[in-house]
Amino acid sequence: MKKCQFVLILLMPLILSACGFHPRDNFLFPAELKTISLSASDEYGMLFREVKDKLKERGIKIVPISTPVTKIALGSETYSSNVSALYQTASTASYELYYSFTYTVSVNEQPPQTFKAVAFRSYIYNPLTALASSVKKAKLKSEMRTTAIDQMLRQMARLNSLIKNSEKQNKPAISQDKTPTAPLVTLN
Repeated sequence: MKKCQFVLILLMPLILSACGFHPRDNFLFPAELKTISLSASDEYGMLFREVKDKLKERGIKIVPISTPVTKIALGSETYSSNVSALYQTASTASYELYYSFTYTVSVNEQPPQTFKAVAFRSYIYNPLTALASSVKKAKLKSEMRTTAIDQMLRQMARLNSLIKNSEKQNKPAISQDKTPTAPLVTLN
């Protein structure tokens, strides 16, 4: 019985790796992104603190801005809501919430590349629970920020191919006139 368990324990990782399974959010960041300097207009804001925490969780070392390493500058946050449905009495039934922020990555001597992280959410408004609605809306905003930060980390992991391509061709990874944007993520 113990031999069977031992063999099963040895075979399980082999089977999982053969089918392409990997833990969620396990990114391989390029070597250029293992040590970075992080800046933002509001270094005490929630976005800066959450990005800093997530980067540290991934083993990325954050150094002062004056150090000559890859630089990430967080841009402005945008949060908005649009009415998406109305009750028969013409009061709001649901909202579509939108959250985004931009960030700029400067790797070595390459020109800065600007990216955008976006999250959408639908929110059903109940006028009978107005106080609970504001708390729920604040929680949704926090969840959307976390989703957008995770999207930022996935985009940074993909920078590896841009960095390698630019090194091969010895030219900027992205021309100055084109600004890449992330695909939109819709969460309902």
